[in-house]
Amino acid sequence: MNRTQCLTAEWLKTSNLSGDQLLLEALLRRGFLAFLDQEGVFLGSGSHAGDSAILKLVDGIEIFPTTARMDRVAKIAFRDSDQVAAAIRIVALGENHTGTGIGHFTGFGVGGYIKDDWPSYKRMKWGTKMAVCPAQVQGQPDVWNALDTGIALLVKALPLARVGTAYSCDGHGTEPANIEFHFPWDPQWAEAVFWILGATTPGSTWHWGKRNVTIYPSLGYSDPAVLAMLHDLQCVSRLLLNQQVIDRIEVARSNLMSDIKACNRWGDDLPPNDFIYESRRCLKNAFYDE
Repeated sequence: MNRTQCLTAEWLKTSNLSGDQLLLEALLRRGFLAFLDQEGVFLGSGSHAGDSAILKLVDGIEIFPTTARMDRVAKIAFRDSDQVAAAIRIVALGENHTGTGIGHFTGFGVGGYIKDDWPSYKRMKWGTKMAVCPAQVQGQPDVWNALDTGIALLVKALPLARVGTAYSCDGHGTEPANIEFHFPWDPQWAEAVFWILGATTPGSTWHWGKRNVTIYPSLGYSDPAVLAMLHDLQCVSRLLLNQQVIDRIEVARSNLMSDIKACNRWGDDLPPNDFIYESRRCLKNAFYDE
C-alpha cells in the first residue's frame, strides 16, 4: 500500500466502526459507489461491471448480484469474523503504480477518440463509467487504469453530475491530488455543482483550472494534514451520492442546454464566463425554485 492507502487503513482501524458501517466506509474510501439501507450494503447502479468482479476476489467479502431494484447492482457482506482485516483488503486493492513507482496520473476516463468540442459536450450524458480496480487477481500491486484510493470516489461520483474526467491522481500523500477533465466546460460545470451543494473543505484548498481541479492539503503533508484532505475528498464526493441531487442536476443541465440552444448570441462556442454564470443560474433554479 502507498501512503494514502496506509493512512486510510490506519484511520479505519481506529474508527471504532464495525459491521455494515465498517464495510460501507471501506468501500467508499476505496471509491466504490456503495450505500447502506435497512437491508444491508449495496453497490449502486452507477457501478462499473468490474467493481463487482474485483470484490469477488477479496478474501472475507461475499457479493450477491441482485436485480430486485433498479438502483442496486449487488449486495456486499463480510464473510469472516475479522472484519477489519477484510476492510483493509478492500482499501489495499491495487493502484496504477506501486508507491512512487510507475505512473503519476492514473485512471484514464473519456478517451481521445471523443472530441472535446461543444457538440460532443452537449451529447455527453454521464461522463465515463470507470472501474475502481480492474485487477485479475487479489494482491495484484500495479493495475493498469486503476483509480488512486484518495481520489477514486470523486472520479466515480463526478459522472453522476454530468462531468467527464480524463486522468486523475491522489498525490500519493506527497503532492496535491488532481483531476483532469475532458471537456473545457467540465471544470466550470463541476465548480458550479459544488457551489450549489454548499461543499465545505476545511482540510483542503481546491483550485479550479481551465481543464482540471487541483486539491491541496491546507496544512502541508504531515499525516494529519493529508488525512484531512482525504476526508474532504470523501465528504465532497458523497454529496453527489444522493438520487434527489442527481435528479436535480439532470434537470439543471437539461435546462442549461435548452437555454443555450435558444440563445442565438452564443452559437456553438460558449464564452467561459457566460457558461459558468448560466450553469449557476440553472442549478439554482433546479435546486431552489418550487
